[in-house]
Amino acid sequence: MSNVPPPPPPGGPVPPPAPPPVPSGAPGAPGPFPESGPAYDPAPTAPVAKPSVTIAVGGPTNVKIFAAEAVGTFVLMMIGPGTAILASDSMGTLGVALAFGLALLGMAYTIGHISGCHINPAVTLSFWLGRKITLVQAGYYWVAQV
Repeated sequence: MSNVPPPPPPGGPVPPPAPPPVPSGAPGAPGPFPESGPAYDPAPTAPVAKPSVTIAVGGPTNVKIFAAEAVGTFVLMMIGPGTAILASDSMGTLGVALAFGLALLGMAYTIGHISGCHINPAVTLSFWLGRKITLVQAGYYWVAQV
């Protein structure tokens, strides 16, 4: 099966002729340079928007970040491994995986707006390498996560 439409039948409708060319001096006619055409939109000379602030500049305080990450890591480490150690016989592998996933989902909704819910030091490292957080903030994250 092909997505190509079938060719028109012989003797079918004839396409309309091309419009005549516009004389070079007429309004709306393309000039010798691209910036003189009808669709030319020059770049603005003044900045249109201010640069967006990063978490490091406009976000919550380091103490709030520390507390949110500490709570998030605690909840994940209690629910995830707790389920794996205490209830893996009754819940099985799928139950343990769901416990980890639902704990992380709950923390994303609970502390995500405060700290971004990194919980994992590797995630914090990637944010620091991407220059989304400062080294001082990364230190607060890492101390809370460990």
